[in-house]
Amino acid sequence: MAYANILISDTHFGSNYSWWHPNAICDKEGGTRGRESLNPWQSYIGDCWQHATTVWLPEVCGKTPRILLLGGDMVDGLNPRSPVITDDGDLQVAAAKLALTPLRDTCEACYAVSGTEFHAGKSATWDDAVAEELRATPDSTKRFARWQLWLTVDGVTIDLAHHVGGSYVPSTRYGPLQREYIEAAVSCYEGDWPRADWMVRGHGHSYRFLPGNAASVLTLPGWQARTPLAHRIRRGRPFDIGLVVLFTDEGRSW
Repeated sequence: MAYANILISDTHFGSNYSWWHPNAICDKEGGTRGRESLNPWQSYIGDCWQHATTVWLPEVCGKTPRILLLGGDMVDGLNPRSPVITDDGDLQVAAAKLALTPLRDTCEACYAVSGTEFHAGKSATWDDAVAEELRATPDSTKRFARWQLWLTVDGVTIDLAHHVGGSYVPSTRYGPLQREYIEAAVSCYEGDWPRADWMVRGHGHSYRFLPGNAASVLTLPGWQARTPLAHRIRRGRPFDIGLVVLFTDEGRSW
């Protein structure tokens, strides 16, 4: 039976440079931003989100059953380097739940991994809270957003984790993907390490795809425009916005 595995990472709900649901509460008094007060970045990314989840996905997936895989940094956290809508982590979690629930409700199951503590809080508490609200399948320690996930769907094993090295130089931008591939290959060779058909990572907000005979490596786009910090470290083309669908069917995948 085929599955459409929906891969989403780095939504950064709470950032002034990511989408904010107009009905999400932004202060303890119950105030909302409302669509009319969203800035141009939030409006544009919100339009992208609505198109991707309500128009593009149905066209691509059809009636294929879906599984939702979340790659971490689901909220922006108490970010001192970039403006946030609210510095209340619980309100950011509630906003993430409000935005992600319609998509989650179209999926048979949900799995999540944790992002950086800089955004997701100590031990990625807020990523874990979002994953719990979305009824993600917990691991053996009852953690809803684990640090690394190996999931086998229809005979295809996906290795999902948030962190990956970065390189924004065109000639070396695939280097971090190659390092992930080599490290996994050595771990499998030297010990009892799970073998994956797909290694999927977030963190870099850039879509990269490195196909391989033994395994393919994929890094996911994000849902955040360039922040003040990003302007200091990357002055090339903007970050990628979007999601990826990985189809699996009786040991085949694409």
